[in-house]
Amino acid sequence: MTIYLPENTTLFRAALDETCDRILHCEQDIAFYDLLLQLVVNLTSHPLLKEYFLALEADSEKQKSDLMSAALSTIEEEWKIFWKLHSGQSFKRRRLLAGIKRIVTTPREISYLPLYQRILFNMREFCYLFPPNAFSQKYQQMEKRLFLPGKDDHEKRRNMQITAETNPLFCWGRFRFLEQIYRMEKGFAPLKASKGRWPIIRETAWQSALNRCEREALLGAKMLFEQKLSSEPTFFFAPFLLVDYQIHRQDFEKYLLSLKNHIRAYLFKIENQKKDVEDPRLILPGSKKEDFVVQPAHQYWKLHPLAKRDEVFDDYCLKCPPSRILSRERWEQIIRKCKLDPRPKEARKRGPGKKTLQN
Repeated sequence: MTIYLPENTTLFRAALDETCDRILHCEQDIAFYDLLLQLVVNLTSHPLLKEYFLALEADSEKQKSDLMSAALSTIEEEWKIFWKLHSGQSFKRRRLLAGIKRIVTTPREISYLPLYQRILFNMREFCYLFPPNAFSQKYQQMEKRLFLPGKDDHEKRRNMQITAETNPLFCWGRFRFLEQIYRMEKGFAPLKASKGRWPIIRETAWQSALNRCEREALLGAKMLFEQKLSSEPTFFFAPFLLVDYQIHRQDFEKYLLSLKNHIRAYLFKIENQKKDVEDPRLILPGSKKEDFVVQPAHQYWKLHPLAKRDEVFDDYCLKCPPSRILSRERWEQIIRKCKLDPRPKEARKRGPGKKTLQN
């Protein structure tokens, strides 16, 4: 199937809806994923959406960098506390704590877990073997950020679907993950030890371990995905993978609908911004104080078409800097001049016998 998305906004919406429907109705899973990736490639290079996806990519990289930096410092602090408490207790405790550190410095086995999740699992195991141990509040908050909420895999998958509906960054991340799985070449990274004093090799060792474990997790996801698409599927790798590294067609059907809604919302926002710029009522020559009247009033009446002028003026007083606030009489003159009040004439009429300004 050839995917064609016009550059005209109206035609683009219709073509996107038709394309998504055709993808969702694919009977074969292989064809479904192939068309899904073909659509992703078309969307990222489309003139209407190129800036949108570039912004998502930039936000994703920044969010990932901030999370990994915070996780690194939090785990190090927690490990030092454990070492201070247990290093003098027994050889077994020292060995287990040193084994957690060797996940980074001296890897000896292949794991299908990302680096931080693997370390957290080992630290939880240590606390279970040698109670009582209480994790700090900072560490507990970091665990919540690194692990998906939910009691079991079904609830976690449901939470991921809900997050994708409301968070375009998370939704787009699921499609980027699928694209990584498709394009990844098989082969595990070599297990290399990082030698030297920890303060010197710290950054290099963490980054090397992070990349290696991430590749192992992606390769595990790729093997499980290929097994599911094979004629004789087996699910040997499923128990070793986190839910967010598993691929289910039902989930990506939901993600596709969520992505379509995010794109439609973005196009609607762009159209409204163009209308606001092209609206001649918003072009008002005069002092800078007058400029603070038009835009807030236009935005407020856009959200509340039947709002009275008293309400709009109160909103203006709240949003406008004190040094720029005009008198009510001057404010009324600008509103009438620009014809910003969207209410019908009957609603804008003054009451009988009143000599005050309009409500």
